[in-house]
Amino acid sequence: MTRLVAVLLFFAIAIVPVPAKADTAGAQAIERGKAALALYEKGQWAEALVEFRAADALYPSPVFALYAARCLAKLDRLIEAKVTFRALSDRQIDSSAPEPWREAQRAGRAELVVLEAEIPSVIVTVKGGSSTATLRVDDRSEGIGKRIELDPGRHRFVVRDRGREQRESLVLERNARRNLVIELPYVEPDRRPPETSQPSVPGLIMVSVGGTALIAGVVVGVLALRAGSATTEDLPDSCVDRTCPSSRRSEIEEDADGARSLANISTGLVIGGAIVTAAGVVTLLVDKKSARTTGRPGSFGFRF
Repeated sequence: MTRLVAVLLFFAIAIVPVPAKADTAGAQAIERGKAALALYEKGQWAEALVEFRAADALYPSPVFALYAARCLAKLDRLIEAKVTFRALSDRQIDSSAPEPWREAQRAGRAELVVLEAEIPSVIVTVKGGSSTATLRVDDRSEGIGKRIELDPGRHRFVVRDRGREQRESLVLERNARRNLVIELPYVEPDRRPPETSQPSVPGLIMVSVGGTALIAGVVVGVLALRAGSATTEDLPDSCVDRTCPSSRRSEIEEDADGARSLANISTGLVIGGAIVTAAGVVTLLVDKKSARTTGRPGSFGFRF
């Protein structure tokens, strides 16, 4: 058997007219092909695969490609073997090519059919997941609910969905057709009522007091303006060109002092009201931020 295949390998290269520049590459390909065949017959398929691929790179031959695919199948690398067999089946071979080349292609096509039936597969179904769930098989993304072809051996499955994760492993044999159900862990929904932010009592009081003071300050300011206007405009008849007799001066000064007092009160109310209102607004903002970040009432410790 070994001798027959060795002859086949030799004729796969030598029977075709080789250009002069390719003589060396062809001779090297034959030697590496023979070495690869010897390794293959010993069951050293990984080493044989390296040699068959090297020979094919030196001088492409369907025979080398056929044996490379066979090595992959022996190593349970069925997905790669399928790709290699299919490439061999689709290769265009000239009509003048030797018969061993066409025979290698026919053998590859027949073995591809057998191999495809042996490739194990699995369909993963996710229980308790949503439409956003994702699946990774051996660190690559795959579709949920779709048949996934895999090499024989142990495989890792990871499903993730909205912060939840579930891992499973499964050993697949040749010809296996499996269905894997992965159930995501149940997460108890948060049934607590949503927290509502209530304004703090001190802040509201300060805003209310400050606002009242501002309004009062404006009202008193209007009264002060009116009183001041009356002091200068509503002079007694005895006054000529805003010059009054000394007997009426004290009365006029008293009215002016009253207007000035109202003006001072207005200024104090406006300034004080503005300060208290600003303090109240700051208190409301601070307490609102505290409640949002800690989930508890603000710095004053109580709410409505």
